[in-house]
Order: sequence, then structure tokens, then C-alpha cells
Amino acid sequence: MSTQLAVPEFRFEGEALSWPEKAKLVRVIDQPTYDQATQMLIAIKGLRQKIAETFDEPIAKAFAAHRAMTAAKKKVESPLEDAERIIKGAVGAFHLEQQRIRQELERKAREDAERQAEQTRLEMAVQAEEMGASPEVVAEVLETPIPVAPVAVAPTFNRAAGVSTRETWKCEVVDLKALCRAVADGKASIELVQPNMVTLNSLARGLKSTFAIPGCRVVVENIVSARAR
Repeated sequence: MSTQLAVPEFRFEGEALSWPEKAKLVRVIDQPTYDQATQMLIAIKGLRQKIAETFDEPIAKAFAAHRAMTAAKKKVESPLEDAERIIKGAVGAFHLEQQRIRQELERKAREDAERQAEQTRLEMAVQAEEMGASPEVVAEVLETPIPVAPVAVAPTFNRAAGVSTRETWKCEVVDLKALCRAVADGKASIELVQPNMVTLNSLARGLKSTFAIPGCRVVVENIVSARAR
């Protein structure tokens, strides 16, 4: 099945490409240049209307087709995603439990090795004393630890080929006020928090000149619009 979409031809493409250079030459300093600039805006708006008439309908059809295909894919793939998520959860929990078991075995093996090293040191001190070593030598033997080799415990299960696991670490904010206090006190980077610009802009639009929130200021922009004739 072909995935290529037919792109409509637009005979005013050259004219559209020429407009940025024209716009760079615009200087609005008096009534004539203002009138010229506004006429250019109207001309651009007319050209954009022609572009919309050429492309909007094919775009809508392509979007509808994309949405239908996406929905069809999701319908057959969603059960597999659910099953995969459930199985991955079970496998991940098993891996964590096996890691805990292995760490416990390593801890016990390390403690056994340390106890054995301590026993060996005591036996060496007794032997040194029986052989007539001075109290200083015996004390030195007792105080000198015997190096313990790193312990290695065999895996508790055989990993499946084609299935891998990796650790991921993430943060969960449990107290937003505490985080903000830490930022304010210089204990945390300001990059750790971001303003909610959607809410702030909504407040600015509603409150206008009465907008007053610490750390913020209201900005007024004069938006120019034009309509095609």
C-alpha cells in the first residue's frame, strides 16, 4: 500500500517566497509608509487565503485518514500493550526479588568470610604466643586485619535471551512547598521549578492592569491583524 500523499500544486509559491525580503525593507515612519505596510498586510492575508483554499481540504482529508488508521492500529495493539505491561510488571517484580535474595546471600557470604578472617587472626595470635612471641608482637597480630576478598554469589536464576532489564531512577515531588522553599533558600537550583504559564497568562488576561503576583509582571502586546479584501 502506498503511503505517499498527493501534494496540491500552488501556483503562487514564487510570490509567497518573495514576501520575506519585501517585509525586511518595510519602515513605518509616517502615514504613507503606514498605508503601504497595511496594504502589504492585506495582500499577504489574501495570498494566505488562497493557500488555505488550496491546502486545507487535502490536509483535513489526510488528517481524517491518519486518525482512522491510528484508531484501527490502537484497537488491535491495545490488548497487546496491556498484556505486555502486566507481564513486564511480573518479570520486573521477580527480578527485584532475586536481586534482594542475591544481595542477602552476598551479605551472609561476606559476614562468613569476615568471621573466618577474624578466627584465622585469633589462631595466628595464639600460635605466635605459643611460639614465644612477645606481647607486642601478639598484640600487633591481633590488631592487623586480614584482607577479605570480595565475595561473588552465583545468579539465582537464568536470564532469558532477548529480554533485558535496566534500572531507572526518577523523582516524585511529595511536598511542592518544601521544594520551593529550598529554591528560595538557595539549597536547590531554580531550574527545578517552572512557572505555570498557562495559568499565569490566563490570570493576566482576566486581571489586566490589576494583575499583581510577586515575581511576575504583566506585559501588554499590541497584536495587529488584517483581513483579505
